[in-house]
Amino acid sequence: MKKYFSGCLLALVLCGCGHRKTPVEAAFYHWQSKYSTDPAQSQLLDSLRVKKLYIKYFDVDWDRVTDRALPEASVIINDNQYLPRQIIPVIFITNTVLANTKPAAIPALADSIYNKISRMDASEHIAPEEVQIDCDWSLSTRDRYFALLREIRAQMPSGALLSCTIRLHQVKYREKTGVPPVDRGVLMFYNMGRIEDEKEVNTIYDPATADKYLARLKDYPLSLDVALPIFSWGVVYESGKAKELLNGFSKKEMEGDKRFTAIGENRYKVDSTCFIHGYYLRQDAVVRIEEITPYICRQAAAQLSAHLKNEKRTVIFFDLQPNNTNRYDVSDFEKTLEILR
Repeated sequence: MKKYFSGCLLALVLCGCGHRKTPVEAAFYHWQSKYSTDPAQSQLLDSLRVKKLYIKYFDVDWDRVTDRALPEASVIINDNQYLPRQIIPVIFITNTVLANTKPAAIPALADSIYNKISRMDASEHIAPEEVQIDCDWSLSTRDRYFALLREIRAQMPSGALLSCTIRLHQVKYREKTGVPPVDRGVLMFYNMGRIEDEKEVNTIYDPATADKYLARLKDYPLSLDVALPIFSWGVVYESGKAKELLNGFSKKEMEGDKRFTAIGENRYKVDSTCFIHGYYLRQDAVVRIEEITPYICRQAAAQLSAHLKNEKRTVIFFDLQPNNTNRYDVSDFEKTLEILR
């Protein structure tokens, strides 16, 4: 069944879904603590005519020492190579913040978040046309999250958009999870599996899992942009339990390294305790490599395309860093965008 399903997806990729022409533009997330671009990335952005960069400004997490929500990991913008592209600030808020913030304190939290965004904008002479909030809210925190969004929206200038990320389960179970009070949503079409399950093959993108959530996508009440993965990582298991994520790792990192033995298509055993790129790996640990190749990215786009409304959208690739973009040619991105038109 899986082989048949993959074959159908491949057929969609090859046909390019050319029966419609939807206005689609490319964009990228930037999720690192320092923003800068090398010449190859700048050329990529120019070749794809990228107009928008979604830069994570900071995280908001709950500090157990001070017992309050605090910003963390604020981005440092090292150059102005983003010009003349539009910068979209993205704020990641943990669900723990919402769980610990009393409803009466939501307006103050919104003030704190938006004031920090404004200060960062001013320091870089940025006037964003959109602000995006990234949070995987739950049933118990839904009302507080939606109240927070309304408070942030009220502080934004007229004409500016407020968007937020939407997970697949929030599309399928919208009656329970609710539809957030924003101008646009971004469907996060990745991170679909359970990392803690050692039997998983690829938790970043699994077509069979995705298929369970797509039936109601076309009638979702918000206009949706789309976020697609281009990243890879390694999941470390010790005695069958997930211990760590090795960001940026791919099969290339493991193959030919005598410290590892391949024990499956994408699994490697650590033969002796070692450090690799700053990560400490114990002997006998197992590393499962999960990566999104250009082919898999097109496969994801093809599966998604059949369920999207025919409307103008931005396709945001996650994320802009050399470990990811160096594995893709300009033509790889162009083929993916064509599938979603």
